[in-house]
Amino acid sequence: MDNSGLIQMLQEDKFHDIKLMYSLFRRCPGALNVLKQELKSYIVAEGQKYVRNESISNDELVKRIIEFRERMVELLNKSLEKDSTVELTIKNSFESFINENEKTAKSLVMYLDDQFKKDFKNNTEVEISEKVDKIIQIFRYLQDKDIFESFYKNYFAKRLLDSRRVLEDAEKEVIKKLKEECGYNFTQRLEVMFKDIKMSEQRI
Repeated sequence: MDNSGLIQMLQEDKFHDIKLMYSLFRRCPGALNVLKQELKSYIVAEGQKYVRNESISNDELVKRIIEFRERMVELLNKSLEKDSTVELTIKNSFESFINENEKTAKSLVMYLDDQFKKDFKNNTEVEISEKVDKIIQIFRYLQDKDIFESFYKNYFAKRLLDSRRVLEDAEKEVIKKLKEECGYNFTQRLEVMFKDIKMSEQRI
């Protein structure tokens, strides 16, 4: 498979060439499995460059993972005919490198916090929803979502305590999407915190 040049094609986004390769390999289950294994090796190796890089900022890490995922989704759609078995390979590959440590979970929280401080203030509801969706897509790969919840709760509390930083609609949008992903129990404490701060504001 190394001689096939798949890795180079992936690095150079040669979607047409990969499509031709896939059309040949899918006729033979054994060959297709080799292709999927090479794809997994590529994704994990690329992802590890991000999550093992101590010098990369939280903001940059999240942006790179989002961009990398979008490239792989484009590859799946353009070159791999939305093959469900390849889609599962991509999912498992992202889960593999993302769950090596807590870096991605913490970075997602800090990236969101930065969005609340800066970008969300100048974004429309649609733009905020689209950005949150991209973050949730990476959040899905986290196997221990309680780590994210623990970090998020702390940053959420800090934003609530500083009324200048509270963007109510955006906060509700994030909580809504987290609830859709993980259920009411996951967001219950966040919703209670939000209600408590609103009630205290009304008493003042």
